[in-house]
Amino acid sequence: HGDRNEYHRDTDLAANTWFNNNAGVGRSPLIRNQFGGDIGGPILKNRLFFYFDYNGRRDTLSNSETRVVPRDSFRNGTLAYYNSGGGISSLSSSQVASLDPQHVGFNSAMLQLFGKRYPHANDLSVGDGLNTAGYRFNAPTPYKENDYVGRLDWTMNSKMKWFAVTHVTRINAVESAIQFPGDPETSPFLNKSYSWVVGNTWTLNDYMVNQAYLGETVADLSFPNTYNPTGATQFQTFGGSGSGGAIISSPYASAINAQARTYPIPVVRDNFTWMHGNHVIDIGGNFKWPSPKSNTILNYDTPTIGLGGNTTALNPSLRPGNIGTGSAVALYDQAFALALAPYTELSATYNYDSSLKPVAQGSGLSHHYKYYEWSLHAGDTWRVTPTLTLD
Repeated sequence: HGDRNEYHRDTDLAANTWFNNNAGVGRSPLIRNQFGGDIGGPILKNRLFFYFDYNGRRDTLSNSETRVVPRDSFRNGTLAYYNSGGGISSLSSSQVASLDPQHVGFNSAMLQLFGKRYPHANDLSVGDGLNTAGYRFNAPTPYKENDYVGRLDWTMNSKMKWFAVTHVTRINAVESAIQFPGDPETSPFLNKSYSWVVGNTWTLNDYMVNQAYLGETVADLSFPNTYNPTGATQFQTFGGSGSGGAIISSPYASAINAQARTYPIPVVRDNFTWMHGNHVIDIGGNFKWPSPKSNTILNYDTPTIGLGGNTTALNPSLRPGNIGTGSAVALYDQAFALALAPYTELSATYNYDSSLKPVAQGSGLSHHYKYYEWSLHAGDTWRVTPTLTLD
């Protein structure tokens, strides 16, 4: 008539990673509960029966994440570099300002962003070791799932039988991790798919049976971005050149490429079977009319702050006289440009409607499709002799 079940896994039996231990970060939670049960039986004796099954899952999980953040010296207005003697020198805020053609130096808004948004480094194995370092933390990746199955069987009379079945899935998971601790869920994965079918078996007589079905399968998946403070402007490249990439992580997780798609497939099916003498004749067909919809958000403005675009290196007059060579110059140029925080490049992607007018940035592009599919079949299984059958 039914059952009940549960499975439990706990953090107490999991070890920490070497990198987390080295950075002083505790174990990532790993708690999993899977549970459910089913029940079934008669509603009307010998006439109407039901069945219901439920399965749930709850995960309390975290993944170790690493971001590149400004070191305390840099966020306080000091710029370090490798000197020609192989050692490390630093420029104070006033010295950075003296090298700045506009004599401003560190951008005050940038320093405010560093203080408010970026956590303090705890992993020196990441970053350039001078002005940037790593920040390692456990990012929560919870998982919640509910699955339902239901069925009814009805014997209307000796010739007519009906059934109905439905499946429902509800999943709330994490597609991408948050950018920094304290951020709300940023990039979830949502699954709201379901299906249903109603079927009928009609026994016309001892030789004729008709089976008819009406149902629908709906895939409903979405990958939204639920935390996007900067809106249609996505700060992806902070302080990097076109070839070197960003020297610190973006202040917010990228909201680019949020998606949603719904794909319903309704189906009508019928099959008629006639046993006539040595023949079994089948006639039937299917009709489907899917109407999928999708939305993809890719139309953002993406500025580059620091080196970027056609500006991949600084004029030598902007460097200290005792700077080293090779990679020392590249590291300094990136850090100095980030300190001044110029906008050196802006990329933009636009979507257009059917009248060729651009839609609002960050709103995405929607598509709606229509399909119509038919299939018909007819067949005969003819038992010519006890040892010979033709299809």
